[in-house]
Amino acid sequence: MPVRTALACHRKALVITQPPGSLAQDARTAGFEAALAENYPDIEYLGAQYQSNDPQRAAEIVTFTLSAHPDLAGIFSTNDQGAIGAITGLRQAGAVGQDKMVAMTPPVPRVAALKNGELQALIAQNPRQQGEAAMDIAASLFAGEEVEPVTMTEIVAITSDEPDLADRYEYIADCM
Repeated sequence: MPVRTALACHRKALVITQPPGSLAQDARTAGFEAALAENYPDIEYLGAQYQSNDPQRAAEIVTFTLSAHPDLAGIFSTNDQGAIGAITGLRQAGAVGQDKMVAMTPPVPRVAALKNGELQALIAQNPRQQGEAAMDIAASLFAGEEVEPVTMTEIVAITSDEPDLADRYEYIADCM
């Protein structure tokens, strides 16, 4: 994967996330930390910084971190508000494109950020498929049927050189 290769050449990485308590974001952070420790021992992990769903706080984290660690090379944001703020922080610091940014989920603003070089990768899920699976499972439960646990949705890494793939997974409200 291009982002993995680029990040491995650098020295420091940071996670921007929510304070502990969000199971999904806690798991994303733990997965990042485990993969980093196992596969990239030469990258210094600066830890998880908590933005409390506040883009302004995320921007401050990025600018402060870049000030203290000008060799910061990679940022992973586990949620929407963190990604919005981290991009703002990179802009403010004049570091867009120099520091590699990976974010979860591809709503319209992040797909645009990917296409214009502010993000290098998005981790996408298929929310429509998730909703369909939820409805099918609910219908089975309502009918008194047993439901088997299965993993049904895909997770896709979309890099900046794949704009068509980003378009395919972009979160667009189409039912309003």
